[in-house]
Formats: sequence, C-alpha cells, structure tokens
Amino acid sequence: MTATSSCTGNTTNFQYTIKVKNTGLFHALNTSVSETLPAGITLVSGTLNGAPIAGLTAATLASGIPLKSTNAVTDGQIFKGDSATIVLNCTAPSASATYTAQAFLRYNGIESLNLTNDRIPSNDPTTATVNDATSLTTVDCFIIDGTVFNDNNGTSGGADGSPLAGVTVTLYANDGITAIATSVTDASGHYSFPGLVHGDYIVGVTLPTGYRNVSSTDITPTNGQTAVTIGNLSVNGVNFGLNLPPTPVNDTLSTQIPGTVATVPNILSNDTDPNGGTLSTDSITLIAPPGATNIITDTQGDVTGFTVPGEGVWSLNSSNGTVTFSPQTGFTDDPTPISYTVTDIAGLSSPSATITIDYNPPVVVSGTVFNDANGGTIDGTPTNAGGLNAILVNAAGDVVATVPVNALGEYTFSKVIPGNFSVRLSTVTGTVGQPAPAASLPANWTNTAEGTTATGDNTVDGSISLTVSNTPLSNVNFGIERLPESYPVNYSPTGAPTLTILNAQPLQGSDPEDQLTQGSWSGKSLVIDTLPTNGYILRYNGVAVTAGTPIPNYNPALLTIAPGATSAGTGTTTFKYATIDAAGKKDPTPAAYTVTWSIPLPAQLLTFTGSASKDCGFILDWTSGKEEQLSHFAVERSKDGMVFETIATVTPTGSNSTYHYTDNQVKGRMQYYRLRIVDVDHKEAYSKVLSLSNECGHTLSIYPNPVQDKVRIEGLTAAQTLVQIFNAEGRLMVEQTVKATSTELNIADLADGVYHFVITSDGRSQTMKVIKRK
Repeated sequence: MTATSSCTGNTTNFQYTIKVKNTGLFHALNTSVSETLPAGITLVSGTLNGAPIAGLTAATLASGIPLKSTNAVTDGQIFKGDSATIVLNCTAPSASATYTAQAFLRYNGIESLNLTNDRIPSNDPTTATVNDATSLTTVDCFIIDGTVFNDNNGTSGGADGSPLAGVTVTLYANDGITAIATSVTDASGHYSFPGLVHGDYIVGVTLPTGYRNVSSTDITPTNGQTAVTIGNLSVNGVNFGLNLPPTPVNDTLSTQIPGTVATVPNILSNDTDPNGGTLSTDSITLIAPPGATNIITDTQGDVTGFTVPGEGVWSLNSSNGTVTFSPQTGFTDDPTPISYTVTDIAGLSSPSATITIDYNPPVVVSGTVFNDANGGTIDGTPTNAGGLNAILVNAAGDVVATVPVNALGEYTFSKVIPGNFSVRLSTVTGTVGQPAPAASLPANWTNTAEGTTATGDNTVDGSISLTVSNTPLSNVNFGIERLPESYPVNYSPTGAPTLTILNAQPLQGSDPEDQLTQGSWSGKSLVIDTLPTNGYILRYNGVAVTAGTPIPNYNPALLTIAPGATSAGTGTTTFKYATIDAAGKKDPTPAAYTVTWSIPLPAQLLTFTGSASKDCGFILDWTSGKEEQLSHFAVERSKDGMVFETIATVTPTGSNSTYHYTDNQVKGRMQYYRLRIVDVDHKEAYSKVLSLSNECGHTLSIYPNPVQDKVRIEGLTAAQTLVQIFNAEGRLMVEQTVKATSTELNIADLADGVYHFVITSDGRSQTMKVIKRK
C-alpha cells in the first residue's frame, strides 16, 4: 500500500494505492480489501483497475470491497500471476498533521487447475495485511487572488473602480515567463489561483483590446505584473487597474478670413473618455511640429504654444480649451495642421488628433490705369505714365502691398485679406508696414477720375477707397491725363484804347492728347484767371468776364476789351488765362495776354453816370482822376447805341474834377450816351456807353431779356411800327412792320450775342439792347 499527497485550494489531497498480486500457483477466489480510514480523512472516490468503484463509501471500504484482477471475469477472482489495483482518493484538512492507514486483504478459497474435487483448498477465510501501515503528512495549500478594476483615477487611491469581467490573468513562475495557470475574471472582476505551495510567483494581466495598465498593488503599477511571495499565508488582493485612453476627434475651422486671427472653440468638445470620465482642458498638450520655435510649456510640462516660422503663432488657452492661430504679417495661406493629445485623470494620453484651420482664398484686387483724355467715363488708352506704382493702403494708412503698373496700365494685388483699404497711384514705391506715400503722378500728369465704376468715385485725388470681402475686385481703375499748356500773347492794336475785339490774336494753347502744337484755342474751353490791369474791362459775348469763370467753346470773335472808368492815362493792360482740355483739366500755369494800344488814354475816368430829368431830359455826371494832355470831353448821343453824334463839348478843369451835362434835346424815351476823350494831339478814347430812359411817351418793353428764341415787344402804338434788330457790329439782322400794340418775334436763328432793337413809330425811334443766349 502506497500513498501520495497534493493540494487543491486549501485542501490536502491523499491518494492511497493498494495493489494485490497473485504470485501463487492457483487462482484466488472471493478476494476483497478492507481499510478503516484514519479519523479526519474523507473518502472522495475510488477506482479498481482504473474503473470507478460504484457505491464506494468509507463504510463499504471498511467492510471490504471485492477485488478483481485485470483479466478476471468474476468479482473476487484474482488469476495467478495477475494483479488488482485499487486507488482511493481522499482529502484531509490542510492543517499540518500525519495520518497512518493499514489495508487488509481477505480471501477464502483458491481455484486449482486439473485437481480433483478432493484436492480443492479449504474455503476458510484468510486475512492478511497489505504491506506495512502507511503514514502520510498533509502539505500546506495556499491561494493567490485579486480583482481587476476599470480604474478611472489611475494610481490615485490605488487600484480601484468598477470591476472588469472577462480579463485573463496569468500566474507565472518566478522568471515571469513560465506560465503556471490562468484565470479569467468573473462578473465581480475576481480571479483566483488556488492550491499553491510556498514560493515566489509573478501575476500578470493580459490587456483587453484598447486598455492600458494604470494601477496595481506593487511599486510598478503600470507594467501589468506583480511579484508575489507565498510564505505561511495565502496572498489576497493582488489587484490591477486598467483603463481606456481618451478618444480625440480631429478639429477643423473653416471659411476664415485670410490673414486674420482664427480661434478654434474648445477642442475637447467633441472628444470623449470611453470610461465615462471627464476630460480636463488643462491636460491638453499641443504637439510642436519639427522646426517650431518659442515653445511654451506650463507647470505640468504640457506644450501650450509655439511659433511656426513663416506662418504664425499657435497658442492654447488651458482654461477653456480654445486654440488660436495668429498669422504673421503677410501670411494669408492655410497654416500647416498641428496635433494635440489629452491626458485623462488615470494618466492615459490619447492618440494624437489634428487641428486644421482653412482660410478662404485671398482676394485678388486689380485694375487699369487709362490715359483718359476726355474725362467723364474712365476710359482711354492704358498707360503707366512712364513709371507708376499701385499701392494698397490699410485703414491705418500703412502700406500693405505695392506693385508696379505695367506697360499695359495693369496692376494686380494677388493676396488681399478682407477689410477696408485704399488703392493709390504714386511715383514712389512705398515700404510694406510703413506709412504710405502720398498719391502722386509724373510731371504734367493729373488725375481725371478713379473708382470701381465707369463714372468714378467723384473725388478726383488719385486714391480709391474700397471694402474687400470674399469676392475678387476688378476694375479698380484710374483715369489720368497730361495737362494742357497756355501761351503768352501780345497784341498791339493801333490808336488809343477803345472797344477792341481780341480775334486778331486769339488765346493760344496746346494739349498732349488734343492739340500737340501751339495754336488758337478756338472751340475749346478756357478760364480767365485774372482780370485786365489798369481798369480795363474784358467782356465775352457782351458780358463782363468774372475771374475764374470758365468760357466753354471759346470763340475769339466774342472776346472784347475796352477801357474802363479808371483806365485814363494808360495804353496797356494784361490779363491771365489758362487753357482747359477735353477732360476739364486746367493748365496750372496761366499765361499772360497783353494788349498795348499805340496811343494811351488822355484821362482817367473814375465815374460816368446818368439819370432822367423831370422835363424828359437826361443828366450826365462824371469824375476824372489823372488828366494829362487832355483837350476836351465830347458828349455823344445815340438813339440805337451804335451810331453816335456829338451834342456837346466840355472843357477839362484838371485832374480829380467833377463834370455835369444836361441833354434837353432828347429825341426819344430811350437814349445812349458816351464820352469821347480827346487829347491835345487829337488822340481819342471812349468811356462806357450809358443806356438811359425816361417816362415820357408810351411805355415800351421787350421780354424776356436775355432771350433764347422768342421775344415779345409790348407798348407799341396802334399805328404802323417798324421793328429793326441790329447786331453788335451795326448790321441789320431783322426788319418787320407791326400794326398792333404788341408782337412776338422768333430770333432762334440769330447767333448768341448783343442785339439792338430799334422801334420806330410816328417819326420817333427808341432803341433797346437785348442779349441773345442759348
């Protein structure tokens, strides 16, 4: 009889083996084995020759159980030379103890071969011990167990959290390689390795997909293995904490305005902690790309900012999770995407996610510079005027970009960010980031218009204000042209100063676009900049010229000059004029027009006035200034303002004198008077013409005056009346007989100018001046 011991959990396993062999010459019959097990030993099961013994109990064992050799066919039979083996499986408490067991064999007959019946052995039972008594001591049996947790807080507080089921835990030998046993955690996360003996072991956890080690009971909490030594007690609470890392999602910010600061909202808003935990914005770290500079970290070592050379600055706001990109000046493209990770409370860092900022394409601003000869609509021949720059200026007045205008008059700013800008033309290039130079053009060039529409922006200054959005802007155009030139003119009529038409020497000019060479400016526009000196009066179309008033469609025959009340003693006068081109641009350097008569005025006439007397006459008054070589004043009268007769001669009394004359020989209600000033050498000059009327006779009226086409005459007598119209040169233009108190004449076909209406009835004539003007 032999016995062995082993451990299962906290229980010692005893296994008794009883082997009976028939070494005699005969077969044994009715053999059985019996054993009374020691106290404390529990019979669990047994086998005979490897087959389970049915109904085996401690009691049946004590009373004896039949044996049967391997080849026998009947219970209790053991063939000679054959054997029977009984194995008894027992358990005992693991408390240290020694147990002694003795088995007994019983048989009561033998079976002879070829013997007569009288030779059959006796059937008396025979009992024998099976070997010696067997003593066996229990072994110490121990357990290693613990729990696997889904640990959301990592090493803080040790391995804890909610249990993880289905995790494989492996028991290794002390080398950490040789596997002894495995255990899978149950619903409570528990695992167990029972039946262990004294010694050193390694317990390791196999990570489920996606999980990472975050805590355990030993000093290396995140390597997934714990060393365990069994002494005199089982080892419990060998725990492990596992956790899933955060799951980040890529962030994209689109349709940003080029060149502006872009801020991505909380980048954790779309990230998750699969374990149900909360992610903290102060656990984000940016991943600086290769070549980044000025890297900034916080007290935890997280990267919160850096500079990407050539692009701009990235920065993280750890309090709210926003990420901001600030482009450097002039950078308008999309920045290179960056990455980040976030660490959860368990200390696990997520995989990296990207942050992408997409800017709208920069806007193209372009235009053309035209040689706009006629103003108005911005058009003409494209030009760069020999060297111009287009400068893009921001709201602060600094240069954003500068490009040359090409030979076709074109310019383009290819990368303009939305905002408020102006584009100006300048002969200076300007420096980006510095105050913009003033708008300027090459010498003798001027602006005609500029703007984004054909008619311009109505502020001709060489600069266009514009608001750039996300739409390209073309036709940001400029109109420029070269200025006209005015030329000095000297005119020397013979005789003393008198009404003189300045058509013999017309005003002259030239223009690079309209008239390349110097010549008469007839048919074009000009302006009288300064009035004639020495009191002379300049008239156009019979109307006194006002300084600074433009004269359109200049006609040399309509420009006259005559001495004024203060012109006596002088024989020359000068006024200045400037040509105006088709674009309406004036020559900035007016030219002088000088008239020099061959004979100066003998007297300076300060005033010359007239009024009607109560007896239907007219009173004339005049004063003189300087009188030199003056012979006399001749008083002249006219009924039509053109043909004068001398009615009196007045002797001068010296400089600064006052003179009076009354005409009582009036031949009509309307009269014209002038003074003819005669010096001792019989040289003459004339005063202005006075038009005087009285209330004597019928009241005659002509209206409207000035007139465009139709003029009405009221106050005629019922008798036959002759109406005559004379031009300024005294030529009869219209003659009509009227037999009514009023009439209407159509003079639309007459040229603009001064006309004298002579009304004759009953032998009396009256003359009235009418101005014809379109």
